[in-house]
Amino acid sequence: MMMSLLGSDLSPPQIRDRIRFIDLSREVRQWLRQLATDPKSSSPWTRRGAIMSRTNCQAGTITLASSSRGNVSIKVPGLGAAAQLYSVPGHCVLFALQPHAYAITRYRIEGECLTRHEHVVVDARHPVHINGAHELFEQTSDGQENAGVIASFNFPDKTADIQVFDRSTLQKTGWFPADDSAARFLTCLELLEGVADPHTFQVAEELIYHYHPGVAWKAFQQIHHASPNRAQQYVRMLGKHHNPRLNTLLERI
Repeated sequence: MMMSLLGSDLSPPQIRDRIRFIDLSREVRQWLRQLATDPKSSSPWTRRGAIMSRTNCQAGTITLASSSRGNVSIKVPGLGAAAQLYSVPGHCVLFALQPHAYAITRYRIEGECLTRHEHVVVDARHPVHINGAHELFEQTSDGQENAGVIASFNFPDKTADIQVFDRSTLQKTGWFPADDSAARFLTCLELLEGVADPHTFQVAEELIYHYHPGVAWKAFQQIHHASPNRAQQYVRMLGKHHNPRLNTLLERI
C-alpha cells in the first residue's frame, strides 16, 4: 500500500485523507522486519550497511520505502529538542501507528520569523499534512511516556531551501540547500571565487542554468562581477524561476 500511494498521482492532502481509513501499522512493521532480516543479504554486516544507507543520523530517521516521487520514513520521538527549528522543503503527511499517538506543535512561517500555529495530536485516524513552504513542525512530549514513532510520507522539493529559526526568538537565523548537489555547486563557486581562478567565469556560465535559484544567483553574481553587460542577458532567464527572493535580488542590480 505504501508503494502504491507513493507511485500514485494523489496529492499530499488526498493521501492524508486516504490513509485516515487505512491501517499502515502492519505494513510498517513488516518493512522493519525485512530490513533487519533480509534473506537476500549474505551477512549481518551487509544488512547493517543496508540499514545505515537508509538512515539519516542528523534527522534521526530511517527510510522504509521510496520512489522517484518521495519516500516513507519513521523517526523515534523524544530524542531531545535542538536549539534550532528547521523547515522541511516540500510536503509531508504525518501518521501514527496503532495504537500509539504523538503530539506536534505547528509553526507558521511568516517571512523572517515563525508564529506558533497550533498544538495537534496525531493518531491513526488523524494524519496531518504539512506544507513546508508555509509551516514547520516539531514533536512535543505532551506528557506521553509511550508516544509512538513519527511516521510520514515525504515529498521533498529539491529547489527549495531548509530554513533555520532560533527556538527562543523564532527569528530566522540562516538557510542551506535541501539538495546536496546544490550545496556542492555553491561551495565550488565560492572556492573558485576565493582563489581567483581564471576559469570562474566559464564555470559560472554553465551553472547559471542550474535549477536551484541559489546556485543560479551565485553564478549570476560572478558573471556580473566579470562582465555586467553579459550578466544582463541572463536576467530574463532567471525570472523564469518565479522565485520572489531571487526577483528581489535581481531588482537591486
